[in-house]
Amino acid sequence: MQVTEIHFTDETETRVEVTFTQDGAERSGSWAWPIRDDGKAEAVAAFLAAQDPALLKPALKPVPGVTNDQINAARDRRIDAGITFNGVLFQTRPEDRENIQGAYSRAQSAILIDGAQPGDFTWHGGPGDFEWIAADDSRVKMDAQTMMAFGEAVLDHKAAHIFAANAIKAMDPIPDDFDEVAAYWP
Repeated sequence: MQVTEIHFTDETETRVEVTFTQDGAERSGSWAWPIRDDGKAEAVAAFLAAQDPALLKPALKPVPGVTNDQINAARDRRIDAGITFNGVLFQTRPEDRENIQGAYSRAQSAILIDGAQPGDFTWHGGPGDFEWIAADDSRVKMDAQTMMAFGEAVLDHKAAHIFAANAIKAMDPIPDDFDEVAAYWP
């Protein structure tokens, strides 16, 4: 076994990242290490890693990384944050998605069974025009075709966040700033 890299994230911080080769495979680990001296911790870590990585465990405490629960929470928060559809922000909390799914199904039936046409806002079978309440409490009229497109947009919004979270979980290592970097999310 040969140590290929030891990296201190900061000379005053207690995090040590060790990369080493063992049996032809590159391995790595992160540990908390109190840095109390002038580089002696680095030499000790190198010696221990060169002898047996298991020796690091009693002396060093593992540093927790990003968890799947943290990624799932960020995903769910984004899914629930709402969606802009046709320039209007709509809520997409779980209860909102349930209501949207119900209206989507009714709109689909209105088109396929009742022959609802674009521009017909009375497709829902209730009194008056069909309206959906936006996040700002304004009412937005929707014909059956628009309601179906809205339902599909909400489904796509949720699916895109599920796949983005899955891609983040597959990263090695998972970046600590996964929740702040917009490029990771749709």
